[in-house]
Amino acid sequence: WLAVAAAVAQGQTQAVASASGLELTDPASVQLVIDIGRHAGKYGLSEQQVRLRLDPALQKAGLKPLTGPAEGRLELRIDSDSTGAFFTVAVNFVRTVQFTAGTLKFSHPATVWSRSIHGSFNQNPGIVVLTVGQFVDEFMADFLKANPRPDLKGKIMASDPRYQFVVI
Repeated sequence: WLAVAAAVAQGQTQAVASASGLELTDPASVQLVIDIGRHAGKYGLSEQQVRLRLDPALQKAGLKPLTGPAEGRLELRIDSDSTGAFFTVAVNFVRTVQFTAGTLKFSHPATVWSRSIHGSFNQNPGIVVLTVGQFVDEFMADFLKANPRPDLKGKIMASDPRYQFVVI
């Protein structure tokens, strides 16, 4: 990393422009990682609840969640503290970014889209699932802007009517 820092300091970096970092060569396939923390299950939050909210949104946007490697990875990380008073939700989209510094070429996974919150939920998993849904709907709006699908133009997206958006 010292070589990278030196090359950056000397202004020897090159980058391929990306409007958002969300553009994919195969936008229909993303890896899906759901991580429900060790305490969340104690308070009634399950991966199945999250998937019931998430899968229809992904399918509606034409995304095929993969369990193996893909060009992009949508990560949902959910946890609560041991008392069940607080929760954390983080939704990240990670992809490999490539850059050169001088004569060196680098390729590294990087978070190109992220939303997170830490809040109180009083052991009510519905609040957490609602938050996940809102973040996923926000991601879908940005993802579909970066990877337009003519067949979705003008369609209303999002399962929850409070967070619906129209594909333009």
